[in-house]
Amino acid sequence: IGETKAGTLEAIRLEYMKDKRVSGIVNAENADRRQLYELLARQQKTTPQVVAQRNANRNFSKAVKGEYLKHGNGKWKKK
Repeated sequence: IGETKAGTLEAIRLEYMKDKRVSGIVNAENADRRQLYELLARQQKTTPQVVAQRNANRNFSKAVKGEYLKHGNGKWKKK
């Protein structure tokens, strides 16, 4: 599982989503994030997409060695 530039989590390989534990974690976390992004967007008078992008930038800058990051070009890189 890794962070994307869209502010969401994804499995680094599509086949990993076949594992119910992996898909459950990814889907639950992304649902929580969507709710948070909507709430923050209303408070900040902006869009959820802007909030998600800010969160993604923060997560990328705080990522530690060994974490997977999916860049804007769609490619995964291990930090």
